Amino acid sequence: MSAITTLILHELGKGHYRVDLDNGEVLVASAYDPEHAAARALMARGVTGQLQTLHAGSPTICLSGDIAAMAQLSVTDEDGRLVFRKWRPQVSNPVDRLVVGSLGRRDHQLAA
Repeated sequence: MSAITTLILHELGKGHYRVDLDNGEVLVASAYDPEHAAARALMARGVTGQLQTLHAGSPTICLSGDIAAMAQLSVTDEDGRLVFRKWRPQVSNPVDRLVVGSLGRRDHQLAA
């Protein structure tokens, strides 16, 4: 059985969150879609396996899943509904370039 990576979500306001590892290290400074952004940051570090997220101060797991699968998704707000979409990496983001390489997939094209 492999270890589960636990992430703590800290609400920053206006729908943005900071994501910390359970040791207190900041993994993602600010994200609208924190769980998927964190999965991509973990992939960029070479971390795979399962993750689980908790809101700061709560023992309740709010989301769990496979890091590689979550790294390939994003959430968008469409007319007040949250919709899962295939993630589109941005060429200007160095973490995005690392994630595309770590996924080893040709179907991810860097968007300008």
